[in-house]
Amino acid sequence: MNSSFLKNFIEYLEAKDASFVVGTNLFGGQIPIEEANEKSSAVILRGGTPKRSILDGTVGNMRIQIYTRGVDYFDGQDRAILIGNYLDDTAGVSITPYYIHTIMANSEPGYLGQDERGRYEFSQNFDIFYSDPS
Repeated sequence: MNSSFLKNFIEYLEAKDASFVVGTNLFGGQIPIEEANEKSSAVILRGGTPKRSILDGTVGNMRIQIYTRGVDYFDGQDRAILIGNYLDDTAGVSITPYYIHTIMANSEPGYLGQDERGRYEFSQNFDIFYSDPS
């Protein structure tokens, strides 16, 4: 996995919902500290495993974290759940440069507490099983 995948993954998520705007309330890597938008999310690559030969192909596993914040507990939780619903059990899609076999949530969104500005933070992790397109 690489930074071009991260950029394309964020754009894939943006296309799922008009309320997601890359660079405004949806980011790669982290939410900028100076970001004024109270309701924001970031997609963070968290490693994975090397590609493995399985049956007739080679499959890799990448882990991502979705970090979300909101103006109150329910706002942050609702946004985290919304993103999780868009991603969990996604299967059979292409996100350049990979073919995504499936995306699976490892858990429900977890509450992390409040940041220094009093915004409520949540996190959810996903496994992405992918292969190079043939």
